[in-house]
Amino acid sequence: MEVPGSEDRARRVARRTLEECNISGLPVEPTRIAKSKSQLLVQTGVDLGKEAYGVFSYHRGHFIILISAHCHTRSHRRFSLAHELGHFCLPNHLEAIFSTGPSHLTTNLSAADGDLEKEANFFASELLMPKWGVERILNGCAKGLDSILRISKTCESSLVSSAIRYANHVRRPTVILESDGSSISFATLSDKLWGASRFRGNRPRPGDAIPEGSPTALLGGQSGEVLARRTRAEVVSATKWFPDAPSDLLFNEEARGLGSYGKILTVLTAVD
Repeated sequence: MEVPGSEDRARRVARRTLEECNISGLPVEPTRIAKSKSQLLVQTGVDLGKEAYGVFSYHRGHFIILISAHCHTRSHRRFSLAHELGHFCLPNHLEAIFSTGPSHLTTNLSAADGDLEKEANFFASELLMPKWGVERILNGCAKGLDSILRISKTCESSLVSSAIRYANHVRRPTVILESDGSSISFATLSDKLWGASRFRGNRPRPGDAIPEGSPTALLGGQSGEVLARRTRAEVVSATKWFPDAPSDLLFNEEARGLGSYGKILTVLTAVD
């Protein structure tokens, strides 16, 4: 029996949801899926406070999803709705989230804590960026930031969520980081890199400092470039990010400003 938090189960349920709604093209529109659920009502642009992204509640026989007015971008609103749809569609979620009251609040999606929230994020990722769609996009596409930008544009998903999805699929050793230019707030490794034991013990982690002189650090020192979504790129030694890495291993480091969000997306791709 699979328990909440299972990535495989979440992705299977998301793919089944797409099939039930006869969706086979991109971008996937989560409002269409919500409208197919007779007991579900959705309202967007609701003032839920700056910290809240969504609220899922139950009232008089209906499940109600409210999406915050503070989700300023279309991609943010889409992922927030897909996340709440995950709570509606995934086994045992409704019972769990309403066990303590008639409403459930979602805050920081990228730092989701708890098995239910993580599983809802996996569901949202697969719903908006299904495996078959991402594979289609990446077929013959250049690796690294260009691929992530293409996923983001085609799936109408944020650069960060697109980068994480990219890392799920790419065969080349890859690292995805989010930072403020001085310290890491999020990090994930591709399966190819995670499978190499020498990288697991000293991999970049949230709270770690950004290496001095790296494209990420240099971009972080220029707030105007971050706001303008500029990119800095350079081939760097892997030891800059992984102290125990082979001295001859190189990464192509691409750092991209994320606009008014104020963060930087960094993509490290192993060079042949």
